[in-house]
Amino acid sequence: MKTIISALRVPALAFTLAVLTGCAHNITINPAAPDAKASAQATKANKVAGLYISQADRAREVISPGGGGDKLSYFPYKDLEGPLFFTLGRVYQRVEQVAGTDAASASAKNVSILFAPELKTTSSSPSPLTWPPTKFSVVIHVKALDAAGTTLWEDQVTGDGNAEFDEFKRDFPLAARRASADALTKLETVLRTKEGLN
Repeated sequence: MKTIISALRVPALAFTLAVLTGCAHNITINPAAPDAKASAQATKANKVAGLYISQADRAREVISPGGGGDKLSYFPYKDLEGPLFFTLGRVYQRVEQVAGTDAASASAKNVSILFAPELKTTSSSPSPLTWPPTKFSVVIHVKALDAAGTTLWEDQVTGDGNAEFDEFKRDFPLAARRASADALTKLETVLRTKEGLN
């Protein structure tokens, strides 16, 4: 009898913990596909840029609050690596993925300026009934290095995204995608200013 009771306690405890801690809903935070034609027409710096994102960062999962006591699960570096690459491509003649931030990694791809972004996110929702976030933020801290691995400059942008139920009921991560788009637009402005393209 004790064995049966013990066996029943385990799933009951798991269920209680799930109720108390909420579920983690998987989302992607990448923005909508950009306008490739506009990118091709943009004025660009005559440089080869490198983008470095480590394997550990690509695999980094973030858990943050959603609505209804639930949580969100996503991989910011994995989701935004492609959009970051595209954003650099709007500013520089060519973009390469690099294996590190050292001189050898830059030299292997003929890179003259290298970027190592750090990402941070926040999310929230006041709704007790729906789990998608109504507010989301994406912070991109970007460090620019030269071909020798020396830091040229650092800057940071914050993208904010909001979405209400009527908007996100068909696009659950809409607030997150809007925040990503806002951050990437601001990042492009910073890059263009640094390169004297504005």
